[in-house]
Amino acid sequence: MTRGITSPRNGRAVRVAHAIFLCYVVIRAWLYVTLQLCIQLNKEVCMIMKKRFFSVAVPLTALLSVLSTGVLIAQDKYALKAPNGISFSEIRGYETWQVIAPSYRTEKKELRVILGNPIMIRAYKEGIPGNGKAFPEGSTIVKIGWSERTSAAFPAAIEPDVLQRVEFIVKDTKRFPDTHGWGYARFVYDAKTDTFSPYGKDASFAQECYQCHTLVKAKNFIFTGYPQR
Repeated sequence: MTRGITSPRNGRAVRVAHAIFLCYVVIRAWLYVTLQLCIQLNKEVCMIMKKRFFSVAVPLTALLSVLSTGVLIAQDKYALKAPNGISFSEIRGYETWQVIAPSYRTEKKELRVILGNPIMIRAYKEGIPGNGKAFPEGSTIVKIGWSERTSAAFPAAIEPDVLQRVEFIVKDTKRFPDTHGWGYARFVYDAKTDTFSPYGKDASFAQECYQCHTLVKAKNFIFTGYPQR
């Protein structure tokens, strides 16, 4: 893991760390002022307060240091790579990409949203793959999956609950000639640790993805269509 400096999550982490440090400064200042007052009033009381000061200040310093470090060292997901060498950073900014379509996996009870980069969206609008043409180089499609839950406000509706995965496919025929030009990557999310991890023990995992996508070879290996909107 590396330090994430510019991501929104790490921006919040820095603000939390600053708040923790401010609390520490206030508490330490209060203890110091109290100690100084005791020195003025009574030396015996002073010695007692001095012991209490250090018994509180030292553990507090250690605790806040640990908390601050834990908050600041958040995962930089864009530093991760799939076993076949595809980096999470290849879809940097995907959170704002245009939605192609939603989908739902019944056996997984998983809600999904499919996103496309500008190249992919433009290709869809030009009629690809329905016009028989292939998606151009650089086309990238992202799938975000969540577990489902019943909406508390409207029980007839199902809505996303916990993030499960982010996976994507990128078109690069030079890099991925064995899978008809498409490269596959999947990053599994762990809500307990708030971290992603690459899927697959080695690069062969991509064949698993490719074999599934051969079902839609006639659509240039892409399942999701671009519905009317």
